[in-house]
Amino acid sequence: AATTIQSAWRSARQRAAYVAFREMVVHIQAMARGATTRRMFLRYLRMWRGATRIQAVFRGHLIRRDRAALRAAAVCAQKTRKRAVARRAFLEQKTSAVAIQAATRGWIARERYNDARFTAVLLQARVRGAAKRREFLELRRAALVTQRRFRASRLARARERAATRIQAAFRGWSANQSYVDLRFTSIVLQARARGARD
Repeated sequence: AATTIQSAWRSARQRAAYVAFREMVVHIQAMARGATTRRMFLRYLRMWRGATRIQAVFRGHLIRRDRAALRAAAVCAQKTRKRAVARRAFLEQKTSAVAIQAATRGWIARERYNDARFTAVLLQARVRGAAKRREFLELRRAALVTQRRFRASRLARARERAATRIQAAFRGWSANQSYVDLRFTSIVLQARARGARD
């Protein structure tokens, strides 16, 4: 019985020592795990803070890069728009200037053409007038010559007819005188012949 009691008491002491040792080991393990966990958490926290800082820096870099790209794109778009507006204004001014130059050149060309045409028409009119005057003078001279010739011919014919009439009248008168003389002579001769018979 004493052995059993001793054995039970020893077993209880060993169990109590084991439980105490176990609790101590568990507590030590818990403390070690807590310290390890704290160290790991602190390392993770430092890593997280570093990663967050890196992410913040990288995001800031991305944002600054995107903002710079957006600003460059905006500046490029503004430059392109301003260039397009300036080009449109230049083209409009150029078109207006070309239209004004074309209108001015057209007006100058029309004025020169009208001056040249007026000069040509005036020269043609003068040349034609001179030609018509020469033609008129030639026709007038020809008409005067023709009239003179016609009048001379008419006068010659009239003179010829007058001379013919005068000659005819003279011949008639001469024949009449010859007839009168002959009759008078015949009458005288008859009278003498009758007187000689009587």
